[in-house]
Amino acid sequence: MPMRTFLLVFLSAALLSACTVIRPGEVGVKRKLGVMNEKIHRGGPVTYFPFTTRVLKVPTRTINVELNLDL
Repeated sequence: MPMRTFLLVFLSAALLSACTVIRPGEVGVKRKLGVMNEKIHRGGPVTYFPFTTRVLKVPTRTINVELNLDL
């Protein structure tokens, strides 16, 4: 019984860590073993294999910075 419980916990943790959410104002790009994929994920949930793949989230919003310089 303890082995079954351990296996169930391990599999559920692996499945939950294999999903990420791309929020509005971001895009996601998958990187598998250091190689970037050309497909861009615009928004919503993205699944991936967590041992070899990462999803890089890049913000696409424009941020206005106001500078006040005393010269």
